[in-house]
Amino acid sequence: GVPEYLLVSSKKDYGTSFGAYYPPGGHVEGEESERDALIREMKEELNIDIVPVHRIAETPGDVKGYTVSWWQCDSLSSDVKIDKEELADAGWFTQKEMKNLQLWPATKKFFDEYVFKE
Repeated sequence: GVPEYLLVSSKKDYGTSFGAYYPPGGHVEGEESERDALIREMKEELNIDIVPVHRIAETPGDVKGYTVSWWQCDSLSSDVKIDKEELADAGWFTQKEMKNLQLWPATKKFFDEYVFKE
């Protein structure tokens, strides 16, 4: 089938891109690895189990001084249950559907460079 990508939108108002979609993620805590952080964050925010496959790229984030690591992951389930404190929405989208979504600038840049090459 057509690959689908999991995107979320936040309840927090970050100004200009409020409501825009981005891939779920989070911050590495303490001594944990990026892989462990991904597994934990996906479980906490979306209640899904994932297997990190490989890191695709590292890019500057939308917030000054932040670096973003982009990972390809396999999801062991497609049933997403969002943390309603943090997130406004979450869903699986095809590339075609994503072209009509408002994406965060860093997300759009990443997808244009690494994913949307047709």
